[in-house]
Amino acid sequence: MKAQGILILTIGCCLIINASYIQIKASVAQMLIAGAFREQLYTGQPVKPWPWADTKVIAKLSTSISNNTHKSYVLQDASMRNLAFGPAYMVNTGELASTANFGNSVIVGHRDTHFAYLEHLTINDEITVSDYNGETRYKVIQVEVVDESDVSVLEQTEQKILTLITCYPFDDISPDPTERYVVRAIKIA
Repeated sequence: MKAQGILILTIGCCLIINASYIQIKASVAQMLIAGAFREQLYTGQPVKPWPWADTKVIAKLSTSISNNTHKSYVLQDASMRNLAFGPAYMVNTGELASTANFGNSVIVGHRDTHFAYLEHLTINDEITVSDYNGETRYKVIQVEVVDESDVSVLEQTEQKILTLITCYPFDDISPDPTERYVVRAIKIA
């Protein structure tokens, strides 16, 4: 009986460590990415967040919800590898640069790490995107849940739109949810 208890305790500890690993990895990566972003702003040259990185930091997202500021740094190219470290910009969508005045810029992220706060965004909340050219402010105009096959959220627009996408529901633990949580915001400044 004592051996079973030790086995159960060991398995439980392993599961807790495994679950914590993802959160720790995401947090440490964002610290390294934030440092690379600051250095890029200072030098004007791309900086790898770690020596073997095959991506670059292209922007910082920030928003305030109930007096809590949420910041995350956006990586170029929404590959599965990049999404493990932070939200990522979907290439072939609208230009993310603050100088752009039209198009739908799409950023995707994981619901259990960098985009967990999306479920708390509401209509009229503001999101700031900072890049090498300055800051762009957006106002949330739509929050919806769509099927993963609904690609209409990627369509280009004549207005400057920011679309943030994550898996849904937020508390689901299945590895392949079929719904997406979509936050759309329009450029206001």
